[in-house]
Amino acid sequence: MNFCSHCGSDQLQLQVPHGDTHPRLTCTSCQQVHYHNPSIICGCIIERDDEIALCLRAIEPQKNTWTVAAGFMENGESTEAAAQRETLEETGMQVGILDLYSVFNVIHMHQVYVIYRAQFVAQTQPMGLESSAVQWFKADQVPWHLLAYPAIKTMLKRHASERQSGRFNLYLGDADSGRTTPIG
Repeated sequence: MNFCSHCGSDQLQLQVPHGDTHPRLTCTSCQQVHYHNPSIICGCIIERDDEIALCLRAIEPQKNTWTVAAGFMENGESTEAAAQRETLEETGMQVGILDLYSVFNVIHMHQVYVIYRAQFVAQTQPMGLESSAVQWFKADQVPWHLLAYPAIKTMLKRHASERQSGRFNLYLGDADSGRTTPIG
Protein backbone atom coordinates (compact mmCIF):
# COMPACT_ATOMS: atom_id res chain seq x y z
CA MET A 1 0.00 0.00 0.00
CA ASN A 2 1.48 3.33 -1.05
CA PHE A 3 -1.30 5.72 -0.02
CA CYS A 4 -3.79 5.85 2.81
CA SER A 5 -7.19 4.75 1.55
CA HIS A 6 -8.81 7.08 4.11
CA CYS A 7 -7.04 10.42 3.41
CA GLY A 8 -4.75 9.76 0.44
CA SER A 9 -1.54 10.57 2.30
CA ASP A 10 1.70 8.77 1.48
CA GLN A 11 2.76 8.98 5.14
CA LEU A 12 2.40 5.29 6.06
CA GLN A 13 4.44 3.57 8.75
CA LEU A 14 4.48 0.13 10.28
CA GLN A 15 3.84 0.62 14.00
CA VAL A 16 1.97 -0.89 16.92
CA PRO A 17 -1.12 1.29 17.43
CA HIS A 18 -2.12 2.28 20.96
CA GLY A 19 -3.96 -0.62 22.60
CA ASP A 20 -2.88 -3.13 19.92
CA THR A 21 -0.36 -5.96 20.09
CA HIS A 22 0.74 -6.25 16.44
CA PRO A 23 2.52 -3.90 14.04
CA ARG A 24 0.02 -2.38 11.60
CA LEU A 25 0.40 -0.11 8.60
CA THR A 26 -0.72 3.24 10.01
CA CYS A 27 -1.18 6.62 8.35
CA THR A 28 0.76 9.22 10.35
CA SER A 29 -1.36 12.02 8.81
CA CYS A 30 -4.86 10.85 9.84
CA GLN A 31 -3.96 7.96 12.21
CA GLN A 32 -6.01 5.46 10.14
CA VAL A 33 -4.90 1.89 10.88
CA HIS A 34 -4.89 -0.42 7.86
CA TYR A 35 -5.52 -4.01 8.91
CA HIS A 36 -4.35 -6.91 6.75
CA ASN A 37 -5.83 -10.09 8.16
CA PRO A 38 -5.96 -13.69 6.92
CA SER A 39 -8.16 -14.57 3.97
CA ILE A 40 -10.94 -17.12 4.33
CA ILE A 41 -11.10 -19.81 1.65
CA CYS A 42 -14.39 -21.73 1.43
CA GLY A 43 -15.07 -24.89 -0.52
CA CYS A 44 -16.79 -28.24 -0.81
CA ILE A 45 -16.08 -31.91 -1.07
CA ILE A 46 -18.83 -32.70 -3.57
CA GLU A 47 -20.47 -36.11 -3.05
CA ARG A 48 -22.63 -38.13 -5.41
CA ASP A 49 -23.37 -41.77 -4.59
CA ASP A 50 -19.93 -43.30 -3.92
CA GLU A 51 -17.95 -40.62 -5.80
CA ILE A 52 -16.50 -37.17 -5.21
CA ALA A 53 -15.92 -34.45 -7.81
CA LEU A 54 -12.51 -32.84 -8.14
CA CYS A 55 -11.30 -29.90 -10.25
CA LEU A 56 -8.14 -29.89 -12.33
CA ARG A 57 -6.63 -26.46 -11.73
CA ALA A 58 -6.23 -24.34 -14.88
CA ILE A 59 -4.37 -21.57 -13.05
CA GLU A 60 -1.38 -21.14 -10.77
CA PRO A 61 -0.58 -21.94 -8.10
CA GLN A 62 -0.53 -25.70 -8.61
CA LYS A 63 -1.76 -25.62 -12.20
CA ASN A 64 -2.60 -29.11 -13.58
CA THR A 65 -3.21 -30.65 -10.17
CA TRP A 66 -6.51 -31.86 -8.71
CA THR A 67 -8.29 -30.25 -5.78
CA VAL A 68 -11.68 -29.56 -4.24
CA ALA A 69 -13.68 -26.56 -5.46
CA ALA A 70 -12.73 -23.66 -3.20
CA GLY A 71 -11.93 -19.98 -3.26
CA PHE A 72 -11.94 -16.66 -1.46
CA MET A 73 -14.96 -15.66 0.59
CA GLU A 74 -16.48 -12.32 -0.43
CA ASN A 75 -17.75 -9.57 1.86
CA GLY A 76 -21.44 -10.05 2.60
CA GLU A 77 -21.32 -13.87 2.28
CA SER A 78 -21.69 -16.62 4.82
CA THR A 79 -19.11 -19.40 4.65
CA GLU A 80 -21.79 -21.77 3.33
CA ALA A 81 -22.82 -19.35 0.57
CA ALA A 82 -19.18 -18.77 -0.38
CA ALA A 83 -18.55 -22.53 -0.60
CA GLN A 84 -21.63 -23.02 -2.81
CA ARG A 85 -20.73 -20.04 -5.04
CA GLU A 86 -17.12 -21.17 -5.49
CA THR A 87 -18.31 -24.70 -6.27
CA LEU A 88 -20.73 -23.37 -8.89
CA GLU A 89 -18.07 -21.08 -10.41
CA GLU A 90 -15.39 -23.78 -10.64
CA THR A 91 -17.49 -26.84 -11.48
CA GLY A 92 -20.83 -25.55 -12.80
CA MET A 93 -22.52 -27.68 -10.13
CA GLN A 94 -25.24 -26.66 -7.75
CA VAL A 95 -24.74 -28.35 -4.37
CA GLY A 96 -26.52 -28.63 -1.06
CA ILE A 97 -24.41 -28.24 2.08
CA LEU A 98 -24.45 -31.37 4.27
CA ASP A 99 -22.16 -30.31 7.11
CA LEU A 100 -18.94 -28.55 8.04
CA TYR A 101 -16.11 -31.02 7.52
CA SER A 102 -12.74 -29.36 8.00
CA VAL A 103 -11.26 -26.07 9.14
CA PHE A 104 -7.53 -25.68 8.70
CA ASN A 105 -4.98 -22.92 8.97
CA VAL A 106 -2.41 -22.24 6.27
CA ILE A 107 -0.38 -19.87 8.40
CA HIS A 108 2.47 -19.24 5.93
CA MET A 109 -0.09 -18.06 3.34
CA HIS A 110 -2.25 -16.13 5.84
CA GLN A 111 -5.32 -18.22 4.99
CA VAL A 112 -8.01 -20.20 6.81
CA TYR A 113 -9.81 -22.94 4.86
CA VAL A 114 -13.44 -23.81 5.67
CA ILE A 115 -14.46 -26.99 3.82
CA TYR A 116 -17.95 -28.47 3.76
CA ARG A 117 -19.32 -31.82 2.69
CA ALA A 118 -21.88 -31.11 -0.02
CA GLN A 119 -24.37 -33.17 -2.00
CA PHE A 120 -24.46 -32.79 -5.79
CA VAL A 121 -27.82 -31.35 -6.87
CA ALA A 122 -27.47 -30.49 -10.57
CA GLN A 123 -25.08 -29.45 -13.31
CA THR A 124 -26.47 -25.98 -14.02
CA GLN A 125 -23.70 -24.35 -16.08
CA PRO A 126 -20.33 -25.11 -17.65
CA MET A 127 -17.27 -25.29 -15.41
CA GLY A 128 -15.44 -22.00 -14.87
CA LEU A 129 -12.13 -20.73 -16.23
CA GLU A 130 -10.19 -21.73 -13.09
CA SER A 131 -10.76 -25.42 -13.92
CA SER A 132 -9.53 -27.24 -17.02
CA ALA A 133 -11.52 -30.37 -16.08
CA VAL A 134 -14.01 -31.58 -13.49
CA GLN A 135 -14.22 -35.30 -12.91
CA TRP A 136 -16.00 -37.75 -10.62
CA PHE A 137 -13.79 -40.22 -8.72
CA LYS A 138 -14.41 -43.27 -6.56
CA ALA A 139 -12.00 -43.41 -3.61
CA ASP A 140 -9.73 -45.96 -5.33
CA GLN A 141 -9.55 -43.78 -8.48
CA VAL A 142 -8.52 -40.46 -6.90
CA PRO A 143 -5.18 -39.32 -8.43
CA TRP A 144 -3.53 -39.12 -5.00
CA HIS A 145 -0.10 -38.28 -6.46
CA LEU A 146 -1.57 -35.34 -8.44
CA LEU A 147 -3.44 -33.53 -5.66
CA ALA A 148 -2.70 -29.83 -5.32
CA TYR A 149 -1.76 -29.58 -1.65
CA PRO A 150 -0.75 -31.98 1.15
CA ALA A 151 -3.63 -30.76 3.35
CA ILE A 152 -6.13 -31.61 0.58
CA LYS A 153 -4.65 -35.11 0.29
CA THR A 154 -4.89 -35.65 4.06
CA MET A 155 -8.47 -34.39 4.12
CA LEU A 156 -9.60 -36.50 1.13
CA LYS A 157 -7.99 -39.68 2.50
CA ARG A 158 -9.79 -39.13 5.80
CA HIS A 159 -13.04 -38.43 3.90
CA ALA A 160 -12.70 -41.67 1.87
CA SER A 161 -12.21 -43.67 5.07
CA GLU A 162 -15.15 -42.01 6.80
CA ARG A 163 -17.45 -42.53 3.82
CA GLN A 164 -16.93 -46.27 4.22
CA SER A 165 -18.08 -46.12 7.84
CA GLY A 166 -20.76 -43.49 7.23
CA ARG A 167 -19.55 -41.52 10.25
CA PHE A 168 -18.01 -38.10 9.67
CA ASN A 169 -16.14 -35.95 12.16
CA LEU A 170 -15.31 -32.27 12.06
CA TYR A 171 -11.56 -31.66 11.97
CA LEU A 172 -9.45 -28.69 12.92
CA GLY A 173 -5.96 -28.61 11.55
CA ASP A 174 -2.82 -26.83 10.52
CA ALA A 175 -1.66 -27.35 6.94
CA ASP A 176 1.91 -26.32 7.77
CA SER A 177 2.41 -28.99 10.45
CA GLY A 178 -0.05 -31.56 9.10
CA ARG A 179 -1.72 -31.75 12.53
CA THR A 180 -5.45 -32.51 12.55
CA THR A 181 -7.75 -32.89 15.53
CA PRO A 182 -11.22 -34.45 15.37
CA ILE A 183 -13.89 -32.40 17.13
CA GLY A 184 -16.87 -34.19 18.62
